[in-house]
Amino acid sequence: MMSALSFEKVHRQTIDNGETIAYRKKDGGPYNLVLIHGNLSASTHWDLLMEAISDDFTVYAFDLRGFGESSYENPVESIKDLAEDIAQASDALGVDTYSVSGWGIGGAVAMRLAVDHPDDVETLILLASCEVEGRPIKKRRFFGFLQAPGYIDTMKEMRKFLKPLQRVRERKSPVKLKRILNAAIFTKDKPHDRRYDRYIDALLKQRNHAEVNLAISRFNISNKHNGLTEGTGEIEKLTLPTLILHGDEDKVFMPEIAESNAEQLPNAELNIIEGASHAIFVDQVRTVTDHFERFIKKQTT
Repeated sequence: MMSALSFEKVHRQTIDNGETIAYRKKDGGPYNLVLIHGNLSASTHWDLLMEAISDDFTVYAFDLRGFGESSYENPVESIKDLAEDIAQASDALGVDTYSVSGWGIGGAVAMRLAVDHPDDVETLILLASCEVEGRPIKKRRFFGFLQAPGYIDTMKEMRKFLKPLQRVRERKSPVKLKRILNAAIFTKDKPHDRRYDRYIDALLKQRNHAEVNLAISRFNISNKHNGLTEGTGEIEKLTLPTLILHGDEDKVFMPEIAESNAEQLPNAELNIIEGASHAIFVDQVRTVTDHFERFIKKQTT
């Protein structure tokens, strides 16, 4: 098994819009795999999976715009912005066709990428992914009482909603941040100290938390309204082979979301993995990589 040190090196690729997209690469065989992280994270969160996956795979783990070591010259206005960055970076690196996997809201970026670049994306893997309808956030009054009807739809409202977490981030307290992450994301196994420190460092480097949350609220490729945005119906274009992997103890995106996504996607295989939280690649990394290898080889050979 390859040590994480082998792909800790950060590479950079400048694209047409002036952004510089950072990425980590594991050299390997003929199967190209692009990994897209979620919110409050970066490419470093893929280290366990990159260690465990077969050397048959050449893996690219990108930092999305405004995350990790990537630049943030142009504000993110939509999930499409993030998907186009990955498409351009992959093209510039000579990665013509590939399988793509997205974790959390990275699933929305991966879906958008597959819709817009069907000749490039061979297979789609949604790993503890968000909804195909996106995730709008209901407005709240003081003390957490729901305000109905209405969803957050302005940057001012989103920044106010996220202010408590932003205060914790600004204090840069590893103890408090780990307490929050352990309650929501790493609810089963915890990363070892050195890995966890890298994950915290990546979380603190995100510069677009409000923008990304507003973008995922407005994302909706389904055939229905999500309360904030009408669905585009583009889900019907996602006829490529799709694998959905989801932990049965995910507290960020509940397992019912994976089931709903599988029902709506035209060509999806669903696997609910027992004993796995939202950090499914920490809890069950060998099971996850086995699914990746089986599915990609079957669908692209």
